Amino acid sequence: MLSKLFRPKWQHADPSVRAAAVRKLREDNPAHIEILTQLATQDPAADVRLLAAGKITDIDQLINLLNEEQAHLSAIEQQLIHQLGQANNPTSAFDRLINGQNNERAFQIVCSSGHGALLQDHLHQANHQQLLGIVLSNAPIQLRKEAAEKITSPTDIETLLKETRQSDKTIHKIMRDKLNALKEQERLTKQQTELAHDICSQMQQLSKGEWFPLYPAKQESLLSAWEQLDNSLPIDSLKETFAQALQQSQLRIDEHQATLEAQKREVERQEQAQQKAIELLEQQTLLVAQINDNHALVSESDWAHIKQAWSHISPTHEEQKAIFSRQSLLLDEYFSHLSMRGQKISDAQEYVSALLPSELSALDNRALKALRSALTKALSTLNWPEQDAQPEPVAQLTETLNTVENLLRQEQQQKSATQQLIQQQLDELNRYIKAGEAKQADKFVKKLNDSFKSNQQKLSTAQEQHLRQLQAQLQELKDWQGYAVTPKKEQLCEEMEQLAAQDSMPAPEKSQRIKELQQQWKLLDSTDPIHSSLLWKRFKAASDTAYEPCEAYFSQQRELRAYNLSQREMIVAEVSQYLNTVNWDETYWRDIETVITAAKREWRRFIPVDRNPGQKIQQAFNELIVSTEARFKVIKEAALQQKEAIINEAHQLAQSDDPKAAAEQAKLLQEQWKEAGPTFHSQERKLWKRFRVECDAIFNRLTEHQQEQRSIINPRTELLAHTHTLQHFSVKPLALKTAVAAHHAGSEIIDNFPAISARDSQQFRKAAHQLEEQLQQLKRLEAQESTHAFIALTKELDQLEEQILSSKPTTAITVNINDCKGSLPDSLINAIKARQSAVEAVISSSASDIDDLLWAQSDRSLRELCIRLEIALGESTPESDHALRMEYQMQRLQQVLDQPLQATTLLDIRLLELEWSTVAFNQTFDTLCERFEALTHAVFEGMPA
Repeated sequence: MLSKLFRPKWQHADPSVRAAAVRKLREDNPAHIEILTQLATQDPAADVRLLAAGKITDIDQLINLLNEEQAHLSAIEQQLIHQLGQANNPTSAFDRLINGQNNERAFQIVCSSGHGALLQDHLHQANHQQLLGIVLSNAPIQLRKEAAEKITSPTDIETLLKETRQSDKTIHKIMRDKLNALKEQERLTKQQTELAHDICSQMQQLSKGEWFPLYPAKQESLLSAWEQLDNSLPIDSLKETFAQALQQSQLRIDEHQATLEAQKREVERQEQAQQKAIELLEQQTLLVAQINDNHALVSESDWAHIKQAWSHISPTHEEQKAIFSRQSLLLDEYFSHLSMRGQKISDAQEYVSALLPSELSALDNRALKALRSALTKALSTLNWPEQDAQPEPVAQLTETLNTVENLLRQEQQQKSATQQLIQQQLDELNRYIKAGEAKQADKFVKKLNDSFKSNQQKLSTAQEQHLRQLQAQLQELKDWQGYAVTPKKEQLCEEMEQLAAQDSMPAPEKSQRIKELQQQWKLLDSTDPIHSSLLWKRFKAASDTAYEPCEAYFSQQRELRAYNLSQREMIVAEVSQYLNTVNWDETYWRDIETVITAAKREWRRFIPVDRNPGQKIQQAFNELIVSTEARFKVIKEAALQQKEAIINEAHQLAQSDDPKAAAEQAKLLQEQWKEAGPTFHSQERKLWKRFRVECDAIFNRLTEHQQEQRSIINPRTELLAHTHTLQHFSVKPLALKTAVAAHHAGSEIIDNFPAISARDSQQFRKAAHQLEEQLQQLKRLEAQESTHAFIALTKELDQLEEQILSSKPTTAITVNINDCKGSLPDSLINAIKARQSAVEAVISSSASDIDDLLWAQSDRSLRELCIRLEIALGESTPESDHALRMEYQMQRLQQVLDQPLQATTLLDIRLLELEWSTVAFNQTFDTLCERFEALTHAVFEGMPA
């Protein structure tokens, strides 16, 4: 315990405390050097490791630390690189580094140090990968050129061409010249070797082709042509191929000659073997026939003599060999079966006597499992052929095994069903307890216990433990509910007594409050394990007292409902009488609709009514309305068709070549529309909108026509419109292209029309100046060197992240973060630092996947940027981000309260774009990128150069 209290600060759990302790350690103290060594290689915090490594300046010590096992070496390597870059004579240090590390790693460290003299001394030792590293390093240009000259691999040349295309023109030119020379040499070599390939191909075809009479002459001709080729051609592999083809073709010539001589001898041998094979097949067929005859005896020695004789001949007919092989299998199986059958039957009889019990139903589960295991082992040992009929002992063992398995399966199914039922009951009890229903849970426990006793159900160990836990939770719930419910009931009594004392509260509100309190009492009483009769009597007396003033009010309501019912009955009678006197063929339907509308209005006045009689009179009124509206339906359908025809005619007028005549005709159509009358409510508005669209098109064409006919355009109106466009843009910077066009057009009007008033000109120039100022701010930002460095750094991080996702991070960061400082806000500099640190942490991590927390942080940051841009431009946000937008707006509201909120400018939106590029792995979120880029494109489209 005391050791923990006096632990040194460099062993503290907080990385910041350990870092502060490291800063106090001295490199000239041996004890401190040992602590720094331990922290630089084993501390879990990267910042602490890097700080400790920076305190170690001895190159030998750093080289020794690289050999430490289970050490974090990134900080050591960085410090070693730093020390090598500052060393005056690092050659000996490099030799020690090579002896302690592999050559590849040593060169990587030296390349990172950028020490030109050291690289020059060891340039001749570098392999092609190390040469690539030197060319792409920060070494002097002369050294990099010498390394580039040593590179000869086409793959490496292609790699350097891609890497230096934009960054190093000198190296790029050297590689381009090397690649062109290689291509020219390749072309000449290809041209000179085509003839060799052709000759070799013909020789190969000859060696693999079919024999023909002029085969030897063809071979001699090709050989002569090959010997005339230039020996300096780089065709060593082709020579070997040609030699093989030549050798193979010569072998074919020799073989052909030998074949002609052997054919004669082979014919004679085959005739003798054929005769002997016929004799042996006849003998074998006779044995097979004896096997098929169950009563005949077959001699195994005869079969052995036939097999021996067959092995000494070589029959040529495949059919004879197939017959002999097929019949051999039958004979071998027959004699093998004879030797094993009797023994297996005897063994099966012994298993029957030893294993089978007299009664299977008397065995318990354990005995059944043991019997199943023994029977399975016995049948496996017997291994009776499936194609043969089982003798009685084997069949008896098989049948018993099937019976045992069925019994075990039935028992297991029954046990599983029982356990599942018990688990369901325990889950239901758990739900009661979690819901706080102590009474229901108590009843359910008693029901469970009765069920276990009556059905003799046995719980598993886990279920017994679960049941005990649930019973303990139930008891605890009952204790807490009894303790908590009583004060609440007393509070309900007090509230009901206060309600009874209030005389000014309206009766409906008072009655509703009484019901609410009674409902709360009922709910509490259902969960109270202890029922108090004194509290109930107190609550009941207060309820009765509180309800007495409500009784008179509800008596008046009953009289009102009776009056309203009589009035509704009178309305039904009058409407029914009126409709019975209507002549539907002559009466104008608008009069009938007026009567029905008035009846509906009066009907709604007389409410409320009693439920049962009210429903009956409502049904009678509905029947009258439905019957009337059925007749209206015919009239409305006619109006619908008439209005469709009017819309079609208006659509044709909108295409007319005479806008003035079309407008006059459209006015007549509007009168026809009014006379047609209303149609169905669901269609009326849709039809009217369509008709309005066509009419607007007609009158718009008339307006355009009239404007074209005017000889003088009002320049002031047009200038005011352009001024309004620019003023709107200063508040909501959307559609820059439109604003720039308005700026140019308004300026031309002022220049061409001197009569424009000074006030109108001043308003336009003020709005135009605001646009010009925003554009100038944007250009000043983009002209800054710090902005260029910032964008270059983001592009390098984009490439590095893309390589990380493809598991091949090779791009090095060349832009210094300090170059980005200047005109950019500090928040952007800190954000891009955080992105670079996150990317470097992913590279140095040994995990194969990127941390989910980093993905989540990037996703939220990008969504917030989209929301900020949508709010600035007054655009809507997708429904999935409504909650996040509300959260941001609440934060923004607090900022507005603290300091005034300024209008959004083009500079603000460009800074939002730069902030987007500070989020790690932003290019992988395709949907969010499209959403953000669509908004920025709408803003900066038409941006002047």
